[in-house]
Order: sequence, then structure tokens, then C-alpha cells
Amino acid sequence: MDVRRITTMIALPPEARESPGIDHLGVDWEARGHSPASYLVPHFDFHLCDLSEEGVEAIDCSDETKPGTLPATCTLPDIDIPDMGVLVGLCFPHVGMHALPDEMR
Repeated sequence: MDVRRITTMIALPPEARESPGIDHLGVDWEARGHSPASYLVPHFDFHLCDLSEEGVEAIDCSDETKPGTLPATCTLPDIDIPDMGVLVGLCFPHVGMHALPDEMR
């Protein structure tokens, strides 16, 4: 079986959603890793999502507007990935943009 990515969504109880504003937890097993280079090994991705599962599924990266502010030591890079093209803000469908610490660029 050639499994590249397995995604599981974990619903949070109302108390957990109200205080931090997190709707659900997304856990992805990345069997082959993914770009950038520091993540090209098998690993888990954990995403704390403030959008509903439907909202996350609707992310298609067509809106290339980057946030106006980021932490001072981070950036939203535009990265050219073979067979995918340029990912503006390192945006992946159903996930969104990824800020990276400056030392990882």
C-alpha cells in the first residue's frame, strides 16, 4: 500500500473550543514527508484549527493574500515545489499558509 498522507480530525469538547477558540485538532501522518527540506522525512503534522472542518476543507489557496503581521522572526515564503508550482505563503490546500522561522528558510 502506497500511503503518503493519512488525516484524522479530532473534535474537541465545547469547553476546549470556547476558551482558546480551537474548533478541532487535525493529525496528519506524512509517510514521505513534505517540503521544505527540513520536513522531508516521515513525521506527524498536528494542526490546531480555529475553523470548522468544513472551513478547513474549503481552503484551496486561491486567496494569495498574506497576513499583515507575523511574529518578528517568521516569514511566509513563496516556495517552488516540483510538480506543484509556486506555493504562495507555503500554502497547502485544506491546511493553509505556513509561517517558518527565519532560520528554516
